[in-house]
This record gives sequence, C-alpha cells and structure tokens, in this order.
Amino acid sequence: MDAFYKESQPQSVKWENNMHCAVYVRDLKQWHRGQISRIVSETTAEVLLYDSGVEKTVDIDCLRELQEDMKRIETLAIECALADIRPTGGSTQWTATVCEYISYYLTGAKAKVIIQVCNPDLHYNTLPVKILWKDEAGRPIDFSEHLIAKGLAFRNTRFGYFFISFQTLPKKHPEVHLEQENPQLSSCNSEPAQASSSSDEQKDINVSKNEQKSKQPLEMDKTYKPPTIPEERDFQAVVSCVGNDGTLYIIPKSSEGELKKLMVEIQSNFRCLGLLEPYSWRKEEACVVRGSDSLWYRGKVVEHGGGILQVQYVDSGCIERVTQCHLCPTTLYTSIPPFCIPCQLYKTMPIGNSWQQDAVDLLQKLLRNEEVEIHVQVVYICLNPSENLTKQSATEGDASSFSELKSLDEALKWCNKYVDTLPLLTDFRTEMPCLVEYEDNLWYRAKLQSVEETDTVKILVQFVDYCRKTFFFLRCRLRQIPPHVLKYPVRAVHAMLAGFKPSLCDANVERIPYCPEWSVKALWAMMDSTEGKQLSASILVRNPSPG
Repeated sequence: MDAFYKESQPQSVKWENNMHCAVYVRDLKQWHRGQISRIVSETTAEVLLYDSGVEKTVDIDCLRELQEDMKRIETLAIECALADIRPTGGSTQWTATVCEYISYYLTGAKAKVIIQVCNPDLHYNTLPVKILWKDEAGRPIDFSEHLIAKGLAFRNTRFGYFFISFQTLPKKHPEVHLEQENPQLSSCNSEPAQASSSSDEQKDINVSKNEQKSKQPLEMDKTYKPPTIPEERDFQAVVSCVGNDGTLYIIPKSSEGELKKLMVEIQSNFRCLGLLEPYSWRKEEACVVRGSDSLWYRGKVVEHGGGILQVQYVDSGCIERVTQCHLCPTTLYTSIPPFCIPCQLYKTMPIGNSWQQDAVDLLQKLLRNEEVEIHVQVVYICLNPSENLTKQSATEGDASSFSELKSLDEALKWCNKYVDTLPLLTDFRTEMPCLVEYEDNLWYRAKLQSVEETDTVKILVQFVDYCRKTFFFLRCRLRQIPPHVLKYPVRAVHAMLAGFKPSLCDANVERIPYCPEWSVKALWAMMDSTEGKQLSASILVRNPSPG
C-alpha cells in the first residue's frame, strides 16, 4: 500500500458511508485499508481501520480509493468478546474504566485466544472467547477471571452468550402508531424496560417440553395485537427507547400496573434455558426472550439467520441480537397488546431528512427512562396490513409468480428479496446446488466443492455463473436453492488454457488449496491478466482428459 499510494494526490471523490478506502494514518505514517463509518463534516470522516479494529477521525485529504486487488484480501482483524462475564451494576454496557483497563493490559500483548462456541452451527458476528494472558509475574491467567477478581466484571451464570446490535429494522409499518411522516421502526441501544417486581420469588414451573422441542414453526395467523392508545389526548408516559430514526417508544403510566402483573406471570411460567435444539424461526414470530437481567420478556423475531436472531422487545421497543438458547417460541401472550407505543415528535424533521447519531444520542440522554407528558396530534391506523400475507403466498411455491420470472437475473432478484424464507442448506454432498451469499451481500447460484472439518468447518463452493471458488466458514451463508432457479443454464464455461503447465521449481511457495499443483502467485498473475477483460479464444479440444 505504501508503494502504491506514496506519491498519490488527494482525489475529488464524493465519499459516502460504508465506502471502502485507503487511509493514511499520520501519527503512524502508514497506509491502511478502511471503511467509512460516517461523514463528520465536509473535511473529516470517521473511518474503521478493519485490519486492526481501530476507529479514527481523519481528514478527507487522507483518503484514497481502494484498489480492487486490495479488496480481495480478507479482513485481518477478528472481532471477539470475553465470554462468561458481564458488566457490573446491572448494565449491558461496559464502562470506560473497564475498557481502559482492558486496553492497558491487552493492547499489543501476546495472548492465547480460545474460541468458546456453544454450537458450531451458529453464526457469531462477534466471537465469544477466553483470553489466556501472562501477568507481571509471568503467570498464565484467564483474563475473564482476572476482571472478576478485580471487581470489574460479574460471572455470567446463564447458558450461552448475549450480544447487542444497533442495526435497523425492516421498513414495515406497525398496525397502530403515532407520527407525522411514515415511520420506520429502528433498533436502539437501550435495555428492555425493567420490571420492578423481584425475581427472587419466581416459581420453578417448566415450559411445556413439547413446545420447546418442536422443530417446526408455530402455526400462527398473527403475532401481537396493535398497542392500545389511551383515550385521553394528553397523558403521562415513560420513554422506554429511542430509535436511530428518531422514533420514540413510550409506555403510558396508566399501563405500568398491568405490565408489572404480566411480567410476574411470565416469570412464573418460564424457568428454562431457552431452545437448545435447532428450530425453524419465522419473521414476526412471537416468543419470550431472556434479557441480561435474567428476566423473561415478550418479544418477536425481526431477522433470523443461522442461530443468531434479531428480536424486538414488544413492551419496550428495543432490539437486541441473541442466540436461540435465550429464546422460547410461544403464543401465550399474543392476545395482550404491546404496552409500548411508537411515536415521533410532531412537525419535527431532522436536517437532511435523516437522524444523525449525535441528535439521537441527545434524545436518548434527555428522554430515555424519563417521565414525559404526551400531547397526541395525529394517529395513523393501518387497516389492511397485507404485506406479510402477500410475501408468504409468493414464497410458498406460487406457480404464477415463478412463471413471471423470464430470466436468471429476475430469478436471482426474487431469491434475494425472499432469502429469509429459504431454508438453510442441510445436505453438504459434493456438487450440491445451493444459494450462497457473496461479499456484496447478494445471493448467487453455486455448488459445493468440498467440506473440510479441522479446527473450523471450511466449505468450498463454486459460483456457477462466474466460475469463482471461495471458502466459507459460516453455514448460514448457504441456503437451499428453489427448483425454479435451477432451470436456467449456467453462464460460466469451464475452459483450460492450452500449452501451459505448473512450474516444477516452485517447491516452497503457497499453494491453492483446491488445486495444489498451482501456486497462489500463478493464480494472482492469471487473474490480473484476464479477469474482467474481453478476450477472444479458439477451441482446440472439447472435454480434454485430465492429463
């Protein structure tokens, strides 16, 4: 990177969020790969250096377009979190003191990292790990135990791991909501509304085993009823959550008593670890979710992929990303409307029509968990929420919808639109056709080449319409391919360049895993010479023999 960008000049590029770039870090005097987190101003941007995990605010003049061959190299930094511990004080957020303590001892230190995975089939964006580190006396210690001994963390006694995400919900209108414009419910970085009842008196009543062990989704025509709007135009409420799109989730003070009674009932009926066996979750499916305070809350599934699900706490509005061992599917409480109401500030529009993070942070600081007086200005009611019904009919094999797909491109667009409804791949035989998620977050046709099981499962697939082979470590990125997508012929033709053979003198070079007779250096040379270029060729032999 230094050789390529050393003499480069600032470029007149319109930089946008999530764009990949080359970043010059002045204090290190080095070039790094990065991705723009947000544009701070016309002259500065916040960039994630994804090969080290560091976030920096840099001048726009320090950014360059990242070359395509540099994008091919995988991210060198791995995101992980200490397993089996949680913050003190009942919060789900680590304090700055603890973060500085961890940074002081671990930044730049050599340590042994042991991945803690309760189920190898699950997809972990953040790997739960144990870190074995040598203290000042040279004694190997578990850093999680070290934090507990110092009083900086508590031991996590529950099963599995708990993650928090700040991703956006699908753009879907709730059945009843208060707003001026069309809302889009968003996740937020707040904890679920806390129940004031003590959990010490919970009864040991187990959930039905049949409900837990079922591997099929529950048959439901709906999830939860719409929230109940108070009859008064002015009423007192508590702000339980602030979404990243400016949506406020409020709980009317008049509903707090009923919410407490419901929480006590849920705690008495659920005393388990959640699902420990595979289960086919559906979007909008009702469930109960175990929060970081070990209490159970009503929830619904927002997104699912592998064993990690985004779940919305329906009585507080916040969204968290959890493993299924903290969830239990149930329809026991769907007849009770959610106690939180989504709303927006009347006649208040953000600058640029989108809420900036600093504005959202200010709303959270001023309003979250605060008692406010609500003056209702406009109420919107959705009388025909048929979006899910339409989507379901299109994904259950509607022949008329398939017949309208006239090309492979249209079929792939259909697959990308309804990919969440397609089951994960379960048959890993060689040459098995499937859909695979590529680096651009789009799904393409592919076939399995091999599966290697060493320390981690490595799945080699070939994209049949591009003939590119790639290793995948996460099974959730492979899904079963619908039959109607198989009828289109593959676009890529497999051809061999005649008159060449691997060099015999490359004994100590890195080899291509799936074609070890060729070196990685030769692969890069061939890609640089041919990939993306328009070439002409003449056929010498059809179906040549392996020799």
